[in-house]
Amino acid sequence: MERHNAIRWRGATAAILIITWVLLTPAYCQTLNVTLLIQQSPAQGGIISPSPGIYDFAPNSEVTLTAIPKPGYQFIYWLGDVADPTASITITYLNKPKIIIAVFEQSEYGFLLEGATVSAGSPSSFVGGGGYSLPSGGGGYIPPNPPPQPPEPPIPEPATGLLLALGSLALLKKRNV
Repeated sequence: MERHNAIRWRGATAAILIITWVLLTPAYCQTLNVTLLIQQSPAQGGIISPSPGIYDFAPNSEVTLTAIPKPGYQFIYWLGDVADPTASITITYLNKPKIIIAVFEQSEYGFLLEGATVSAGSPSSFVGGGGYSLPSGGGGYIPPNPPPQPPEPPIPEPATGLLLALGSLALLKKRNV
């Protein structure tokens, strides 16, 4: 019996030593490239170059980044390690892995519809768009979406209401006793 316990003890000790060695020994990984993750926000805000994705570049290389806003949006800034965060064309130096995000913002003036025409007169009217009326010189303007409304308060489940009613009745009965 003692011999069986000694073998079990040695096995457990070996397992603990191996697990400790695996957890405490640093792992080394040698790569030949530096990874660059490029994204944009919102996705429909514009076109960026290189396009959104994950790229591998040679270490210590420079990458030119370009952001072109779509109609109704404007480029705001680059989020990440770039030479000039507010310039729509900038560079990044890849000395380590990086994440860079192009940030666009919807223009406060809405956007122009492709093919929209505005007739002369006051007020101008939108032609071919379902009867929208625009102020003079509107140029096919569509106002931005209204702000979101707060959600309605949740209605409790019927079971919750039933439990509250039964609890109230039990309290009343206790007081009357």
